Amino acid sequence: MTRIIHLVNHVPIHAKNDDPHFLLTNQNGDYLLLGNPNNSNYGGYFVRDAEHYIKILANIVSSNSLDALEIDERKATRSAGTSMQEFFLLEHGLLMNGKGTFTLTLDCKRLYDESDVGRMYAVDHQEVFDAQPISYNNRKVNIIDITYTKHGDNALSRIAYVVHVSIATTMSMKLLLQWRKCDYSYDARRGTANTPWVFDAIQLDDEGAVAIAVGKSPAYAQQRALDILLSRQHTVRKHTTTTLGDLPTMPANSMLAWRALTLLQRKTGIMAGLPWFFQEWSRDELIALGGFLEAKKYTAIIGILDKWYSVIRNDGTLPAIYPDQGLSSADAPGWLGKRTRDLLKQLSEENALQQLPKETIIRWRDATGHILDSSKQRIRDGLLWNDKNTTWMDTSYDDDGRAGARIEIQALFLALFDAHAHLCTLTKTVVEKERSALATAMINSIHSRLVIGEQLLDGIHADGSPDITVRPNIFLAWYAAPKLFTAKEWTQFFHHALPQLWLPWGGLSSIAVTDHQFHDSYTGENVASYHRGDSWYYVNNIAAIAMRSVDPEAFKAAIAHITAASMRDLVEQGIVGCCSELSSAGHQEAAGCHAQAWSASTLLELLQQENKSLKTLR
Repeated sequence: MTRIIHLVNHVPIHAKNDDPHFLLTNQNGDYLLLGNPNNSNYGGYFVRDAEHYIKILANIVSSNSLDALEIDERKATRSAGTSMQEFFLLEHGLLMNGKGTFTLTLDCKRLYDESDVGRMYAVDHQEVFDAQPISYNNRKVNIIDITYTKHGDNALSRIAYVVHVSIATTMSMKLLLQWRKCDYSYDARRGTANTPWVFDAIQLDDEGAVAIAVGKSPAYAQQRALDILLSRQHTVRKHTTTTLGDLPTMPANSMLAWRALTLLQRKTGIMAGLPWFFQEWSRDELIALGGFLEAKKYTAIIGILDKWYSVIRNDGTLPAIYPDQGLSSADAPGWLGKRTRDLLKQLSEENALQQLPKETIIRWRDATGHILDSSKQRIRDGLLWNDKNTTWMDTSYDDDGRAGARIEIQALFLALFDAHAHLCTLTKTVVEKERSALATAMINSIHSRLVIGEQLLDGIHADGSPDITVRPNIFLAWYAAPKLFTAKEWTQFFHHALPQLWLPWGGLSSIAVTDHQFHDSYTGENVASYHRGDSWYYVNNIAAIAMRSVDPEAFKAAIAHITAASMRDLVEQGIVGCCSELSSAGHQEAAGCHAQAWSASTLLELLQQENKSLKTLR
């Protein structure tokens, strides 16, 4: 069992894990995800360019069993026997300080290129590597320039792409140049196809540093690697102190969740998750802004909201991914409204509305009005209808993919209306009567059509019949529109749903555990369990927030169990220090994507809600 130490403001948080992985990122969107060994083909060192993610490194690993993994704000340190490795992911490359014997393994390829044909590592057509020794402070520096060429076939008749890598090191080294077949346990479990062949390039010995860089030419890559290596002390000092002055002031647990969230932040926004949800998804990014609100990062929030306001389509819908790739999201417009309303409320409470320029407020007011007007074509009998697989539960497996009128979609529409009304107030304009009528009619329809006794329905099927399937989306509905019902009514709805969704380890199933579609275990790329059993951490966290808000005493035990489970996931499971997408229903585990933005953000909200309630009690 490996000891794990999370350093938060120099305070250690301890845990244990028998297979710990860590994640480092930079503002370019590059990432370093390593285990000892890796459990997935998605592990390694990945560099992002304008069009692709390029995998460079599979691992730099000791043959010894891992003893300890320490994660600080901008670095990761792992120890194995007498070996030690200290990793820094910089803006222009990777730096490792090491002591011991390590194998440096390459796995150059574009992400999703899983073809084994035509893979060649070389400096030129005659040699695989060219190691050039130079002197630095009376110590030899080895430079290994690598050109990886991917051909379209084994006849090498057509070049698909080329990658230039340079490795500069002060450690002793010898070239290995051996292909090796490896197994990835998590990929096998998920049913994920991968290329099993990696290239053991170099053996590193003794004590020193290694810099790895990528460039558009061998000379450019080499210069980058040398710059990192030869200025490493200054570079590390600058790298580890750059963000410290900009950190929010929060308790240690909250800071750990904030760190997990900001690992997924890059220059253009927030990635939905790593390693495979690296795009900026509208729903995910807007939900993830909740954590940024807790940290009061208003400049970032305004920039992200403005980004999504700028890509509203003529029909009032939002793209699912930025830039627009043609996919739609039924709930993204509502989440845009929800986060706009949250920002306006918080800025108003802090007398800080001046941070929003008047022209921005006017533009947002007009844009929310456009979305509301465009929604009329999808409103029938007072409810907003969505297509199959367009809610956050965006898979179907022997079901209708939740086509119809769904409870959280209605609540998010009301959040959008509230945001529009607030923007109208700020600009001293009157909300158009037709828009107000839409909101009023929707509230009436929800009360008359989506409530049966003590149950708040998940929605109405596309054929108009009530969907009595119990799912946890009622908690999302509270989160979006808490005033839709009284606290007493919400408490009644939660009491009805909770026993049917509850998992003893501290989570909620995505469907009633007695439902015929319920799956006890995560089924990977087969979506059978994805929204039919799997427990989603972001939903669990929002459920706990909702329950504490409506009746903290009645739901005290459930809130505590959910919080503890989400913290276990953060501190010791999956990618340690990150929040997983989901877990199997039958037992807690890190499953799905192991670093998910909305899981981290909602956990931060939950922890901060708890911290604020404790302050109130004091």
